[in-house]
Amino acid sequence: MKKSHDYAGKPKLQPLVAEISWAKNLVVLARCKDDLEREFYLRQAIREKWSKRELVCQFKTVLFECAVLHPVKVTPLVSQTHPAALTVFKNSYLVEFLDLPQGHLEADPHQGLLHHLKNFLIELGCDSSFVGSEYPLQDGRARSCAGFAVFPSWAQLHGGN
Repeated sequence: MKKSHDYAGKPKLQPLVAEISWAKNLVVLARCKDDLEREFYLRQAIREKWSKRELVCQFKTVLFECAVLHPVKVTPLVSQTHPAALTVFKNSYLVEFLDLPQGHLEADPHQGLLHHLKNFLIELGCDSSFVGSEYPLQDGRARSCAGFAVFPSWAQLHGGN
């Protein structure tokens, strides 16, 4: 097992280590290959207030490799014509828990989230009602659709007709 002196002489890492628990520090020490990766996970753990379990999950999703080593790239033409293009990809989401197949369709994440949402509401008990996906709503004269409709069980629901 690595010792805490691994941070000796590393002024960027020392203050970060003091801000997380020893259990999280051990995870970072055991799983990181270099100081750049350690700094990334330490900063993320502090900023996002990850639990030890969440930190371990982030290692499993290879967050460092996705965010730092292999960031989203756009062509020079796109960079020139749309300077803010890289910010579009800034908030990418890791959805491994959906177990999507390689080359999935655009509707597959929606269906996966829908399935997990139903299971989540079942776990919560009888305080919420899942009404449906793409549920029609009417506000005055305008009609729109909610991606997911979840209401407290005491609310009276009326069809959008």
